[in-house]
Amino acid sequence: MIKRLKKIDWLLLLLLFSCIVVFYLSRNQNWVNHQYSTVFYPSFSSMLRVWFGGIGFSIGDFIYMILILLFLSFGLLPIVRNKGKRLKDVDINKHLPFWKKGLITFFILYLLFFVCWGFNYSRSGIAADLNIKLKAYDKAELIEINAYLLKRLNENAWMLDSLNKTFPGNDSGLFNQAIRAYEKASSKLPFLQYRHPSLKPTVFSTTMNYLGINGYYNPFTGEAQVNTKVPDFTRPFTACHEIAHQLGYAEESQASFVAFIAAEHSGDIALQYSTYFELFLTANRSLHLYDSVSAKHWRDQLGKRVKADIKILKNHFNAYKNPIEPIVTKAYDLFLKSNRQSQGILSYNEVLWYLINYRKKENAW
Repeated sequence: MIKRLKKIDWLLLLLLFSCIVVFYLSRNQNWVNHQYSTVFYPSFSSMLRVWFGGIGFSIGDFIYMILILLFLSFGLLPIVRNKGKRLKDVDINKHLPFWKKGLITFFILYLLFFVCWGFNYSRSGIAADLNIKLKAYDKAELIEINAYLLKRLNENAWMLDSLNKTFPGNDSGLFNQAIRAYEKASSKLPFLQYRHPSLKPTVFSTTMNYLGINGYYNPFTGEAQVNTKVPDFTRPFTACHEIAHQLGYAEESQASFVAFIAAEHSGDIALQYSTYFELFLTANRSLHLYDSVSAKHWRDQLGKRVKADIKILKNHFNAYKNPIEPIVTKAYDLFLKSNRQSQGILSYNEVLWYLINYRKKENAW
């Protein structure tokens, strides 16, 4: 039996064994913290950003486009060829090599994902970096964070109007705004140092609007892609969120909290408005689950500019509403759950967990 195994079979077995090893390594937080996230990943991700950051368009977008085209071309080929045939009439042996190649491709992508970035899902993360003790919050604390974010959001809205401040009108201005925020934050928090920036507008902004995506990090190229065809007041937060992913904060809640930290240190009114806007909506939605009357009470106190921007955002979502988006959202939900984020898409709301405990540590209540 062993002698009859072909080279492709040996390769499959080797890759399968490697994937199993990687899977168990990803569950070893001590190894991830002390070997991967603090030793290997910082240097490796910087190298990726050096390689691809200087290229004027998104390499990652085109890699994904090619992979999708290959899947559509070859993944559906056996189905098309056997259309109309009964299952017992299909020659399985004829298509076996193709599916073996498909498995090899999947295993290689799985391994590359973890080597390039995926192990970061298991790191201790920003709570350990800031020495925050994470404890469950109650309704009273959720109300307090609504009040705090409301106050900061309205203050920044007033300053934007009174000082005639605007959001960056081009991609370079947007990206430089986020880069400067991390430069200021890293002067006090060195672990947020962001070397060799690689921020790019995605090639597929319209498609991402239909899929409900504001940005994403490509682990294979180290590029952070930002959807720049969304309301301008949402983009600064997205850029800072994607930089956090580049720094190895894989969990969505941690990336949002790191973006908050960068905005707090930036002194940039527009960036802070964008961040407080996002976090207030998150906090208010969470409060609504506990007490819809209280949530409405805080929402009603929003300033005129903020209410107008919420309307703009709703109109944007409605303009791109389609039946495919819920499917994509569900797929992403499953992806997050498979990477140790048990709440799936709701993990974004866990940023409040970090924010509330951080403010308690800083005695800001």
